[in-house]
Amino acid sequence: MKKILLFFTIAVFTITFVGCVGDDIDDLQGQIDDLNNKVDELKETQDAALLAAIADMQAAIAALESNMDADYQDLLTDLTDLNEVVKNNKDAIFYGNLITDEEYDAFVAQGAEIVTGKVIVSKEDQVAKLANLIMVGDFLQIEGGMNVTIPMLETVASDVLINEVSEEGAVIELTKLASIGGELEIVYNNALTSVSAPALVMVYETLSMMDNPMLANVSMPALDVVGELDVNGGFQMYNAFDLSATDVIKDAFVYGILELPEVALGVVGGNITFADFEGVAGLSVANESITGDLTIEGMNGMEYINMPNLKKVEKDGWNGGNISVNSLYPPSDNNGGGGIFFSADQLKATSSADLLGWTNNIEVVEGNITLLGNKLTSVDAFNNVTTVDGSINFSGAGNLSSFYAFDAVTEVNGDITISVNADVVDGFNSLVNHNSGKIMMDANQIMEYSLNGTTWSGVCEVNGFASL
Repeated sequence: MKKILLFFTIAVFTITFVGCVGDDIDDLQGQIDDLNNKVDELKETQDAALLAAIADMQAAIAALESNMDADYQDLLTDLTDLNEVVKNNKDAIFYGNLITDEEYDAFVAQGAEIVTGKVIVSKEDQVAKLANLIMVGDFLQIEGGMNVTIPMLETVASDVLINEVSEEGAVIELTKLASIGGELEIVYNNALTSVSAPALVMVYETLSMMDNPMLANVSMPALDVVGELDVNGGFQMYNAFDLSATDVIKDAFVYGILELPEVALGVVGGNITFADFEGVAGLSVANESITGDLTIEGMNGMEYINMPNLKKVEKDGWNGGNISVNSLYPPSDNNGGGGIFFSADQLKATSSADLLGWTNNIEVVEGNITLLGNKLTSVDAFNNVTTVDGSINFSGAGNLSSFYAFDAVTEVNGDITISVNADVVDGFNSLVNHNSGKIMMDANQIMEYSLNGTTWSGVCEVNGFASL
């Protein structure tokens, strides 16, 4: 009887135990299934983020007027190919970040080409493991390495950050990188000597450079557009600063450039600031109109200013849209902007063609024009301007052989003041509408002209105002 009871007891225990284990296994399998589902959902989310980043860059390119250029066509083709890889080749996608050595090794072992997360390069031996990388879904940060070459990388969805590279003589080359969806930041690199991105076409946000004391070479010859430009050269010796083929969507700030023939920009859609250059011979800007403020200051050695396409200086809000050269004051603070203030006392050049030649292309100035004390030997300026909505003041020019200006202007809506030391004065011969303000002229301190009559005396030859 006891044996029978023991048998039944063991049987019941066994059945109960097996049942419990079965339940636990079912629960564990359910947890594994849930985890797998969550992993699949996470991968789908990261795939969607990659596709959205690609779509954003395609849309940005489509919005650009120059999107039919060959470089853009190549970029669009590359983005379309990436789109297909993300959709159809999951083995090519590494889901996660590349930060640790273990993550780098896993990326190489998988044979992946796309990283959904961030990539941080902190040492030399990580560089070779990026040989097949073509896209980064988050940001790329380079903070170490002596010779950093990433040969196949085409697109970074967020920022490219190059900072705190301290290996002496370090060189970075991003051979095929064509588009950056965020910022390109090159800052605080004590030993970096060269950054090359020969295929880079677009930086969607800001290109910034600062505190790179050994950086002599920055080469981005295909760069067509950046969202904003912020460069503080720190008075180091760049081998060149030519962004004449690069348009800036918003503002451009360039400071502290040393010893170059020219600093050149393409078309800038916002404010432009050049400040504190040493030994830079000239500036060049490709704008047809100035819609923000163009400020040029601290340019003691400058020999020329070149803006061959500039046709219009227009107001931007209440007092914006001004061109200011070596001035502490806005040219049109009481006249709604769109003016020109030029003081050339501290500039090296004495040629009107070099410093003011660009003014002969302008047709409309919506604010005041003020040119004060300078070392020019003659003046030939503003002779294609037809309308000035503010006043004109040209004063303090010493020892001019001739003054010839504003000869095409038909309308001035403010005072006209010409006070110069010149052998010959001429201009304003097309002026027919001057319905407000005064006309005052002083050449060699011996001439006066007023609307009520004309009085000429002295040895200066005076012509002009023939249509009044």
